[in-house]
Amino acid sequence: MTAGEVGSASPLGIEEEDLVADIREIARVCRDESPQSALEFVEHIVPLKDDPTVARLEHTLDEALGEPAYGRVAGTVPMDHWEDYTAAHTFHIKINSSEAGRFEQFDLEYLLRRARIQRAGRRLEALRQGTVTL
Repeated sequence: MTAGEVGSASPLGIEEEDLVADIREIARVCRDESPQSALEFVEHIVPLKDDPTVARLEHTLDEALGEPAYGRVAGTVPMDHWEDYTAAHTFHIKINSSEAGRFEQFDLEYLLRRARIQRAGRRLEALRQGTVTL
């Protein structure tokens, strides 16, 4: 990282299985364990500013979106939308299509299928341009 950037450099696995295991462990710790008192000030994650790293991660994610997720992808709801999410009765998911899919609950599998059918190199952009309306 260069001066002025914020982030974390951690030695994570470079093989797919090792990296997934490391990410799952980080998620477990964040979910199940209380932070050390010295780290309680950490409230959010800051966007990565290293353009080559961002491009490499986006390329890898676009490729992964072209394959079945096999439980490797989870949906999250931004906290400022949580109340609306829990009160919603219908979800409209529209990813590069003229019509939105309509569901009684958020359907991550539908969203991922819509991403998977996009051309390589366009999947991530299709998700960014897509909408989920409650």
